[in-house]
Amino acid sequence: ADLDLKAIVEAVEARKKLQGGKKMLVLVDNRKIWQISEEANKYSASKEVGELSIAMALLSGSSLPNRLIGNFFIKFNKLYCPTKMFKSEKKALKWLKSFSN
Repeated sequence: ADLDLKAIVEAVEARKKLQGGKKMLVLVDNRKIWQISEEANKYSASKEVGELSIAMALLSGSSLPNRLIGNFFIKFNKLYCPTKMFKSEKKALKWLKSFSN
Protein backbone atom coordinates (compact mmCIF):
# COMPACT_ATOMS: atom_id res chain seq x y z
CA ALA A 1 0.00 0.00 0.00
CA ASP A 2 1.04 3.59 -0.56
CA LEU A 3 -0.06 5.99 2.16
CA ASP A 4 -0.84 9.60 1.47
CA LEU A 5 -1.90 12.40 3.79
CA LYS A 6 -5.61 11.80 3.16
CA ALA A 7 -5.35 8.17 4.31
CA ILE A 8 -3.48 9.10 7.50
CA VAL A 9 -5.91 11.92 8.34
CA GLU A 10 -8.85 9.53 7.92
CA ALA A 11 -7.17 6.93 10.15
CA VAL A 12 -6.44 9.53 12.84
CA GLU A 13 -10.02 10.82 12.79
CA ALA A 14 -11.27 7.24 13.23
CA ARG A 15 -8.84 6.75 16.14
CA LYS A 16 -10.08 9.93 17.83
CA LYS A 17 -13.66 8.68 17.67
CA LEU A 18 -12.78 5.19 18.89
CA GLN A 19 -10.52 6.39 21.69
CA GLY A 20 -12.94 8.98 23.04
CA GLY A 21 -10.20 11.30 24.26
CA LYS A 22 -8.16 8.56 25.98
CA LYS A 23 -4.54 7.79 25.15
CA MET A 24 -3.99 4.21 24.07
CA LEU A 25 -1.25 1.73 23.27
CA VAL A 26 -0.87 1.45 19.49
CA LEU A 27 0.37 -1.38 17.29
CA VAL A 28 0.97 -0.18 13.72
CA ASP A 29 1.21 -3.03 11.23
CA ASN A 30 3.24 -1.57 8.39
CA ARG A 31 4.15 -4.91 6.78
CA LYS A 32 2.16 -4.04 3.66
CA ILE A 33 3.18 -0.39 3.39
CA TRP A 34 5.57 0.22 0.52
CA GLN A 35 5.61 3.99 0.47
CA ILE A 36 4.44 6.90 2.59
CA SER A 37 4.30 10.46 1.33
CA GLU A 38 6.40 13.12 3.01
CA GLU A 39 3.24 14.95 4.13
CA ALA A 40 1.75 11.75 5.59
CA ASN A 41 5.01 10.98 7.38
CA LYS A 42 5.17 14.46 8.92
CA TYR A 43 1.54 14.35 10.05
CA SER A 44 2.00 10.85 11.51
CA ALA A 45 4.86 12.19 13.62
CA SER A 46 3.02 15.35 14.67
CA LYS A 47 2.16 16.29 18.25
CA GLU A 48 -1.55 16.00 17.40
CA VAL A 49 -1.15 12.34 16.44
CA GLY A 50 1.49 11.48 19.05
CA GLU A 51 -0.69 12.73 21.88
CA LEU A 52 -3.24 10.00 21.05
CA SER A 53 -0.78 7.29 22.11
CA ILE A 54 0.81 6.05 25.32
CA ALA A 55 3.35 4.12 23.22
CA MET A 56 3.55 2.90 19.64
CA ALA A 57 5.02 -0.33 18.30
CA LEU A 58 5.71 -0.55 14.56
CA LEU A 59 5.43 -4.06 13.17
CA SER A 60 7.72 -4.35 10.14
CA GLY A 61 8.13 -8.07 9.67
CA SER A 62 11.29 -9.02 7.78
CA SER A 63 10.75 -6.89 4.67
CA LEU A 64 13.63 -4.50 4.00
CA PRO A 65 11.39 -1.73 2.59
CA ASN A 66 9.16 -1.88 5.69
CA ARG A 67 12.13 -1.76 8.04
CA LEU A 68 13.53 1.23 6.14
CA ILE A 69 10.20 3.08 6.40
CA GLY A 70 9.97 2.32 10.12
CA ASN A 71 13.59 3.27 10.84
CA PHE A 72 13.22 6.51 8.90
CA PHE A 73 10.05 7.38 10.83
CA ILE A 74 11.68 6.74 14.23
CA LYS A 75 15.08 8.28 13.56
CA PHE A 76 14.17 11.39 11.60
CA ASN A 77 11.08 12.64 13.41
CA LYS A 78 10.56 14.16 16.84
CA LEU A 79 8.07 11.65 18.24
CA TYR A 80 5.70 12.47 21.09
CA CYS A 81 5.41 8.96 22.53
CA PRO A 82 7.80 6.05 23.00
CA THR A 83 8.08 4.27 19.63
CA LYS A 84 9.92 1.09 18.71
CA MET A 85 10.02 -1.20 15.69
CA PHE A 86 9.58 -4.99 15.82
CA LYS A 87 9.70 -7.96 13.48
CA SER A 88 7.64 -10.06 15.90
CA GLU A 89 4.06 -9.20 16.82
CA LYS A 90 4.46 -11.13 20.08
CA LYS A 91 7.48 -9.02 21.11
CA ALA A 92 5.73 -5.81 20.04
CA LEU A 93 2.70 -6.62 22.19
CA LYS A 94 4.89 -7.55 25.15
CA TRP A 95 6.71 -4.20 24.86
CA LEU A 96 3.43 -2.29 24.62
CA LYS A 97 2.02 -4.08 27.68
CA SER A 98 5.02 -2.85 29.68
CA PHE A 99 3.40 0.62 29.48
CA SER A 100 0.05 -0.45 30.99
CA ASN A 101 -0.72 0.17 34.61
